[in-house]
Amino acid sequence: MFVQHMVAVLEERGVAAIVMPHGVLFRGGKERDIREQLLKDDCIEAVIGLGPNLFYGTGIPACVLVLRRPHRKHKDRAGKVLFINADRDFTAGRNQNELRPEHVEKIVTTYQQWRQIPRYSREVEVEDLQAAEANLNIRRWVDNSPPAEPQDVRAHLYGGVPVTEVADRAELFRSFGVDATELFAVRDADPDYYDFLPEGPDATAARIPWLAEKKKSELDEVYATWWKAHAPLFAGLAADRELMKLRSGLLDAFKRDIGAVGVIDEFTTAGIIADWWATNRYDMKALAAGGFERVLTGWVDSVEAIVEPVIPDDDTTTRKTTVTAVDRRRAMDQPVVRVLIPEFLDAVAAADKAVAEADVAYKAALEALAETEGPEAADEDAEADEATEEGEPEEGAAPVASPEEIAALSRGAAARKKALAAARKKRKALDEVFLRQLRAAWDVVKDAEEGGPERVVLEVLDGDLSGRLDSAAARRRRELVAAFRNWTEKYAVSLTDLEAESDGAAGELGTWLEELGYAQ
Repeated sequence: MFVQHMVAVLEERGVAAIVMPHGVLFRGGKERDIREQLLKDDCIEAVIGLGPNLFYGTGIPACVLVLRRPHRKHKDRAGKVLFINADRDFTAGRNQNELRPEHVEKIVTTYQQWRQIPRYSREVEVEDLQAAEANLNIRRWVDNSPPAEPQDVRAHLYGGVPVTEVADRAELFRSFGVDATELFAVRDADPDYYDFLPEGPDATAARIPWLAEKKKSELDEVYATWWKAHAPLFAGLAADRELMKLRSGLLDAFKRDIGAVGVIDEFTTAGIIADWWATNRYDMKALAAGGFERVLTGWVDSVEAIVEPVIPDDDTTTRKTTVTAVDRRRAMDQPVVRVLIPEFLDAVAAADKAVAEADVAYKAALEALAETEGPEAADEDAEADEATEEGEPEEGAAPVASPEEIAALSRGAAARKKALAAARKKRKALDEVFLRQLRAAWDVVKDAEEGGPERVVLEVLDGDLSGRLDSAAARRRRELVAAFRNWTEKYAVSLTDLEAESDGAAGELGTWLEELGYAQ
């Protein structure tokens, strides 16, 4: 009834996208009658399957029905329905799963461009759906079940890596400029199988990131060129305030230039820039409204609000606002802080390291002192006291040291404690001057440096986007290593190797039995 109502109230060229449970796609009775009529009127344009636990209040997977007015589809799509099975495209979360930007971009691009991607999307004629009793079950038309892991029996028995399996993953390796065939030794007498190189599969796997580094450097160069060409566009945003025009230009150019390198697939590339824009959209609005200085002022104010929360004047409570160490760390982790006062953050890191080292040294001194003073000093429980009174020291306890040794260790522990207190005091002093350092750096950038706010804002935005790109490239590079290690786990040790090892062990056992006089 709800779906029928949405179709009835659509404008002549309107489109409805309705989130529904999967049951409406295949249940019988009246629901099947409704589906048959919708197909007869050619109202259903696309059916999109989504993953589980994406919506609040329910963990079941859902689908999206894309509907139009009867017989109002574009002529290229008339009499056809596009099925998109995206139920595997999500990022698992603790309480709820999430559609990442690359997942959204893949779904939207596939629908808008009417693409047919194997194991992901398929165009089905309405006549075929009607012949199947209007069964719109997505997996019936687009089965995205992962293919079974290939297992070559001959390779398991006699060793080697099948050439066909390497060829199937060649495109993945080529995206990073790595020739997968160079990771193996060719068999002259058996061209259908490779051998692992003499250096061993572990050494080969360790070389793969190094082999991929050249392509990663190319990606970095292309990105740097892209950013240099498009960074000036942000300065024009405050003048023309064409926010969506800037977004469209950035997204299209980023997908074109970064995608041309071939390291990252087109949907992930689009997801990176789309997610970056969505994360920074309010900063872009502030930039359009007030320029770079307004954006930077907002960033600095947000850091100050974390460390020194503002208490309203009409607040009559006597409760004090407590700023925890976690809050301070969160404030220092803000990207603008790294750009404005990098030397200060280096000093904080050094102070944190000093505190950690002093703490370890102090605990080690206490443990050494406890061991030399005997079990009753190290363990004050009643059982240890009773054993001491009866003259039965705890089994395995270290002998009691001389008073001179205990005194020396006590002095050492006291010195370590004093060093720890000094390190903590120094670290606390840095917390106290953090905001003063930040404000001073902000004043210099704002008043003394020409174009300072623009430089800082662009550096922060650049760091955010390049960091996302680096993370995606690193994930892709790990896929190379994972693919090679998968071959290693399957084929590095063959049945022939195991039999040879077993025969060697049996022969060695027979030799031992003969030496002991137990040979038959």
